[in-house]
Amino acid sequence: MPSSTGSSPSKRPRRTCTSREDKKSELSQKRSPSPHAPQRRNPVKAFWSTPQLIAGLMELLPSQALYRCSLVSQSISSLALDALWAADAKIINLLRILAPLVPRRSDSDTMNFSRTPRLTDWDRFYTYSARVRDIECTDSDLSGLSHDALLKFFTTIPPGNLPFPHLHTLRWSVQSELKMQFLNMFIHNGLNTFIVSSPLQSLCGVFDVVARFAPNLTQLKIRVDGDKTRVSASLLCDLVLALKDLNQLQVVEVPAVLLTPKISKFLSTKASLTVLWACEFRNSVKFSTKKNDQKNSTSREHFVSLLNLSLEIGSLLGESVNYLAAPLLVSLHVEIPQATQEDWDRCVHIVARNCFALRSLSVSLYDDLDDDVRQSHITLDGVKEILKLPSLEALEIDDNSVPGFDDQDMELLAPMCTNLLIFALCLFAHHPTTSKTPTFASLIPFAQHCPNMESLGYFIDGSIPPPSLLPGNTPLDLCSLEISPYTKVENTATVVAFLVELLSPDAKIDIDSRHCYKHCHGGGAFTIDELSPYQKKWEEVEQLFSALQPIREKLAKKDVEFQGPVHVTGRIGQPDRSRDWTAVASCLSF
Repeated sequence: MPSSTGSSPSKRPRRTCTSREDKKSELSQKRSPSPHAPQRRNPVKAFWSTPQLIAGLMELLPSQALYRCSLVSQSISSLALDALWAADAKIINLLRILAPLVPRRSDSDTMNFSRTPRLTDWDRFYTYSARVRDIECTDSDLSGLSHDALLKFFTTIPPGNLPFPHLHTLRWSVQSELKMQFLNMFIHNGLNTFIVSSPLQSLCGVFDVVARFAPNLTQLKIRVDGDKTRVSASLLCDLVLALKDLNQLQVVEVPAVLLTPKISKFLSTKASLTVLWACEFRNSVKFSTKKNDQKNSTSREHFVSLLNLSLEIGSLLGESVNYLAAPLLVSLHVEIPQATQEDWDRCVHIVARNCFALRSLSVSLYDDLDDDVRQSHITLDGVKEILKLPSLEALEIDDNSVPGFDDQDMELLAPMCTNLLIFALCLFAHHPTTSKTPTFASLIPFAQHCPNMESLGYFIDGSIPPPSLLPGNTPLDLCSLEISPYTKVENTATVVAFLVELLSPDAKIDIDSRHCYKHCHGGGAFTIDELSPYQKKWEEVEQLFSALQPIREKLAKKDVEFQGPVHVTGRIGQPDRSRDWTAVASCLSF
């Protein structure tokens, strides 16, 4: 008989009958992640579902690829069309969307609409015109359109609508005064940049339209074609009144003939103006971000925000407006046409006494005299005075004639260039009129005193054999050594051997000199078309020096590993790089 105190046998659980639907729901719950678990997204799907990322990709694609993308899904197509039509849109192509254009019977060279555009045509046109951000309109674009076609286009625009509502930049290059009247089809309140290229007589009334319909303009660039001397009083009055109303201007480019004292005074009151270019060239050095030590400007000062200034010497020396009183000015280019010794001296005097915050200066001298007989106006004392500017980091002084400097003069300048990153002196000079010319020996003081310099170049006579470097030579740690192709050179192998020993392994030789100043309209630096008889020899130097870069790198590494650090005047921890390069030079002679 079983004991009452014993444990009872365990009971088997009762089986419950579950339906097929219950099993499916149970499995789906097991497979589905917890709402608190991290969600994993497919990165490809995430990319194509983010419009900002797709739009950024479209900006990098060429036109043909954008056209293909516009044929995909609706979301991608819209972003592709935005990028495709944002820039380089032609007005004649846009008008063809509005209605077909056919040659006129009376004049086969001009086009007219084959029918009067309708409201449905406008809706189709607006789909594309609303995407335009940057458009250039030239005479060739408008000359193919008849006057009637443009008038029909105006009458098609519904009241309260703008044909190009999101236009950001307008480049208007029209010579005909008749075509100028169609400017207001592009001007609106949201326009940011207006660039006009036209003869002076065609500009009357243009600035009034811009000031009334685009009051928020931040960039105004005026480029005059043809005769730049005949300026009407009405044109100057229009420009003065326009500048009075354009209070958001940040960048202004005008020809020197339009920079009258009255216009200068209006510009000096613009609190947002940072760039003023009033001559053919401009300074183009780009600086890294640097905190300005200047105190906040007061409202009584002129040009309170001006950073970049380019103008001719006549405007700089004018008594009506002191441009160099701008407290934040860091970049300056001075053009000295018909240069005289007095102009150079006065330029040095006024710059050295006003531009204490200046970081980049370029000065260009030229006149109509034959370079074979003209002596350079650049003086050693003037260059020294400029180098005393405490914040200067880039200096370029240019003249077609060679200044009378020699190795001793350059040795005096080198200690004053300690803070410079860029130093160029008369790289365009190609007709030396003096017997005093620096040689390669003048580079040695720069190696000792300018360890941070990135670019160095001046007129060097390479026909004189370079000297032997002393033991423990400090390498000239440049990004590029600028060489004028108009200077003499004879034994290229000897020159290469000297530069291999003098320059750091990463340095390059550049005979197509890079300059601090460029054309204001965005082109490259000024160049001389005359061929140099020494061009090919300098190209040989450049090619040989570049070909030896792997050897230079290995030698520099070997010096560091085996020779160890030594104390060198001007730099600590540099290896002894002195070698017998006679054998190297003989091997390179071929």
